[in-house]
Amino acid sequence: MTHHDPPLFTMNTQSDWRVRPPNDDRPHLWRWIVLALGLVVVKFWLVFHLPIHALNADRDNLRYIILATNLIDQDTTYDAFALLRQPGYPVAIALAHWLGIPLRLWQEGIYLVGGAVLAAIVATIGHRPRVATLCFGLYAFAPFSFHWNRQTLQEVLYLPLMALWLGAVIAVIRCRGWGFWLGAIGQGMVLAVLWNTRPEGVLLVPAIGLVWAIVAWQRYREQCETIQRRQRERLEAEYRDRLEAEARLQEHLEREIEAQLEAQLRGVVLPPPSLALDDAMSSAVLSNPPESPMRQRIKSESERLNHLAIVRELCLGVALTIVPVVILTLGICWSNAANFGLFATSDFKTPEFAAAYSALARVEGSPTGLSPK
Repeated sequence: MTHHDPPLFTMNTQSDWRVRPPNDDRPHLWRWIVLALGLVVVKFWLVFHLPIHALNADRDNLRYIILATNLIDQDTTYDAFALLRQPGYPVAIALAHWLGIPLRLWQEGIYLVGGAVLAAIVATIGHRPRVATLCFGLYAFAPFSFHWNRQTLQEVLYLPLMALWLGAVIAVIRCRGWGFWLGAIGQGMVLAVLWNTRPEGVLLVPAIGLVWAIVAWQRYREQCETIQRRQRERLEAEYRDRLEAEARLQEHLEREIEAQLEAQLRGVVLPPPSLALDDAMSSAVLSNPPESPMRQRIKSESERLNHLAIVRELCLGVALTIVPVVILTLGICWSNAANFGLFATSDFKTPEFAAAYSALARVEGSPTGLSPK
């Protein structure tokens, strides 16, 4: 065997058995975006021919269509169905009418947008476009979506809104800067729509409170870790300065000794070094220089928790979450007041209520106390 031939036996070293880092899919992000768009096209192709269940349905399905018609027609008179349900889903139907988009494709688009936004946030923060695209595919082709997106019910908005809210929560918890503030605004917008879409939308308030409690704890822990890191760096710097000072002192003593030895070899007698001078030099070298009052104040402030910054950030974030709810709800109230007047109509004055109340009055006024048969 020559030195050019490969060895017959090889031995794996410790470096060959190291754990490989996970693959980063970000360089191929455009591939996953194209794949996600392809899934959207396929889903639209599969549902394009499926009809909407509205006019042939009973109860709530048709009532939402009536409410949307009342929003489109500004001359609607007040009746028992004018404000029967929350206006969130009827507004979505009215928007589809104003934009000229078929309701079936409009509802499917809202569903896919919710999943796409969540997948994009996961891919951006987690740096795993492959996993995000896979989850989006499972979300887009979920079997129940082929049924519920054909209904004219408020449940059509439920899942995409919850997907948007989950993405906003991830942004609030994991991001800083613009991502954090956009997540706070996204939470507010989702809560505003859910608040005016279903009565149980108010149940999202405790969940949002829990999210902000997690953010407060994170900010507290970050400040504690920052203070500990600064204290550790300060102690390391002081220890490093002390070692350097000891090295300088040792070098000074070695030079003194070498000077004494050379003088003795040449027959020259040097005066011995002053012990007082050596003690003064060692104390001056080993002792830390005094810090100015300004530097001491800055160091003490940097090693103290800044509760005001945490409270300020939380208050601003909560305000960004609440303001969209207030604006949208007050806008709906203003629209109702402009269309139907402020206390201009009363349900207690309708003929149906008057007839029902008179029947109850006759039963209460019966001399036998028994209701007539």
